[in-house]
Amino acid sequence: MSLIYKIGIMIALLLTSLVSNGQSKSYRIYNEFDHQDGFSWFSVSKSMLDVVDLTLDDENKKVTGDLKEIRVMVFNPKKAELHKNFYRMMNHKLSRMHYKKAEPEDSDPSDNVTFWIKGNKRKVRECHIVIGNDNPNGLNCLISFYGDMDVRNLDELKSIGESQIDL
Repeated sequence: MSLIYKIGIMIALLLTSLVSNGQSKSYRIYNEFDHQDGFSWFSVSKSMLDVVDLTLDDENKKVTGDLKEIRVMVFNPKKAELHKNFYRMMNHKLSRMHYKKAEPEDSDPSDNVTFWIKGNKRKVRECHIVIGNDNPNGLNCLISFYGDMDVRNLDELKSIGESQIDL
């Protein structure tokens, strides 16, 4: 093989590894369930988010900062059987990916809502909300926010997540 061909292959391998490292670890969860029955997910990109003003509650509080993407995955147990509990499974996956568990101040363990963040409590690069459902036929959800966000109150994000599951 010629030297130019070998260099070309090495550059291609390097670029591939750099591109894959730029993605969040949590993308693996969405990819894992991408084509499985009972799972639906969608993503809202930064260009779409720039058009929409994100209001979180009745008092018009907002998450400030640069929100780059939102992903939502919903599991519908009426469409497929999952051999594990969705809520416990998603929490386990995020824990193993070394996200930090964050709890709102008035958190109640029976709420079946868990927050996982990458960053600290003031500046968050990723926030994942896992929402379980006590009803065996009820929807379960994973909501992921990506960006450089200044989150002052996790309770605001909790109310968004809970409103999504009530659809």
